[in-house]
Amino acid sequence: MRQAEHDVSILDQSKQGEAYYAARGYQTVATYVGAGLSATNDHRPEFQRMIMAQFNEYQSKENAKHVLRAQKENARQGFCSPFGDIGDKTFRRHG
Repeated sequence: MRQAEHDVSILDQSKQGEAYYAARGYQTVATYVGAGLSATNDHRPEFQRMIMAQFNEYQSKENAKHVLRAQKENARQGFCSPFGDIGDKTFRRHG
């Protein structure tokens, strides 16, 4: 829908979108508005901010997954984590 053709303000679009998703059990956690900018390309600051927010969330989840896997493997091999002992940065075998 083109905003100019249907005379729907950005605020109205936002309210309609939030109501639509709230009725389906979703919650709006962020809104990205590029007022006055055409959506014909991705050279828009708010669009770029939205993409980076999604990328950062994905990367955080991926990093956590790999760290947990490595910790479990170290524990399986009999190594304990040095975390908690600030001065000791090495792994050591239990026992």
